[in-house]
Amino acid sequence: MIQHMNLVFQAVGLSVGEGGFQMACCNHTDDRGYALVSVGELADEAHMAAVNVRAIRHRLVLRGLLATKERFSLDGARIADLYRVNLEVLASMKGAGTEFGQGCTDASEQYVVQGEAL
Repeated sequence: MIQHMNLVFQAVGLSVGEGGFQMACCNHTDDRGYALVSVGELADEAHMAAVNVRAIRHRLVLRGLLATKERFSLDGARIADLYRVNLEVLASMKGAGTEFGQGCTDASEQYVVQGEAL
């Protein structure tokens, strides 16, 4: 869900891998932060190996940013896991914003690069 992905963009204190994992997971969340997604899908979307997804998932669980539950079909085969992104903790990590200094202008202004308008 896009609102949850925005929380990840604004969060301070996530490593690149943690941010990539959270973005991939939030791509599948419902409005409460729940997602049914496989490790393989997360690995593909986060552009990392499945072993890294599992390691990062473990770190996020320890930090209280994620809860997960393994799921199995009736015949015992592994199916997509259930994840819950802790939206409250993620929202509490929001940074104060960034000042980019002189030369950065409002988006409504016309931008000029080497004398030519974009």
